[in-house]
Amino acid sequence: TCIPLHVGKAGSMDLGYMGDDSGDSISELNVYYGELTGIYWIWKNYTVNENIGVCHYRRFFANDQLELLSEKEYDRILMEYDIMTSKAIDTDGTYWETYAKAHNIRDLKEEARIIERLYPEDYPIFCKVMEGSKQYFGNLMAARREIFDAYCSWLFPIFFELEKVIDV
Repeated sequence: TCIPLHVGKAGSMDLGYMGDDSGDSISELNVYYGELTGIYWIWKNYTVNENIGVCHYRRFFANDQLELLSEKEYDRILMEYDIMTSKAIDTDGTYWETYAKAHNIRDLKEEARIIERLYPEDYPIFCKVMEGSKQYFGNLMAARREIFDAYCSWLFPIFFELEKVIDV
């Protein structure tokens, strides 16, 4: 079931549908977190135990006929794979280099230190990804609920620690 969610509702006009500003919410941080405030809201407030897919108002998953994926197609894919993301794009440099062109590289270095401290078993994987040239854009994902929950349980503690040490 596709349910539109007004992400960042706490800081904007009401668009007339469910927002990410109720229950356990970080909607007011949308200016810093973007679509992640919606992901956080789904994690904390959407209690249905089913596959979770996150798209964007202008980015969606499509099948080979360039039609939006149906619920049955998502379910079929997620029976075979743990997670679905956008297609990887090869860049001309490492993730570190690409990030540094558009953002403050000190922020990503702080994130690396936090991952090393909070999740030392994941740090070598993080380093390998940062040295690679494959990137996934668009904040698109779909996963079984337990994978989605595990991802959020890993991701948000990193960001909440990062928020303490960088100038957002």
